[in-house]
Amino acid sequence: MDEALPWDQIRPAVKGVGDDGLLPARREMLALLPELAKRHNARVDRDPELQRYVARNLYFETLGDDKLLSIDESTRKHEQDEHSATLLAIENTYRVATGKEPVESLDELNDTSDEDAASEEEGEGEESETLAENDDQADPVHVEAAHILADYVALLRPH
Repeated sequence: MDEALPWDQIRPAVKGVGDDGLLPARREMLALLPELAKRHNARVDRDPELQRYVARNLYFETLGDDKLLSIDESTRKHEQDEHSATLLAIENTYRVATGKEPVESLDELNDTSDEDAASEEEGEGEESETLAENDDQADPVHVEAAHILADYVALLRPH
């Protein structure tokens, strides 16, 4: 405030801001981003689970860009068939990469996941250690976030 009395003014607590307006820690992090991105991309190239996640996200982003929805039944049916075919292609690419047999339809995939869920329910009495082992496979985003954080810490430490 221009009219504030001297004792009402608070000096900024931020010290060490450079000419670029960045704190040293932020500047250091920005310098590490290219290496972090390189390591992340290398992991994505090796991990079918991450590849499937990225492919699905990119596809759903393109779907989100569509602002129009046809009311013509044949056009809608064609769009739904294209949607199913794209998701099936993404899933089959993942299945082949992980050594599983490709499926012919998404319905077949849902039947397979229902069977997997039923077999998991039968073994509910098992120890929670098996759940912890499957957590890495259950959420590739959290695993990759942990890898990125570990890379960041490793790059911060001088060797």
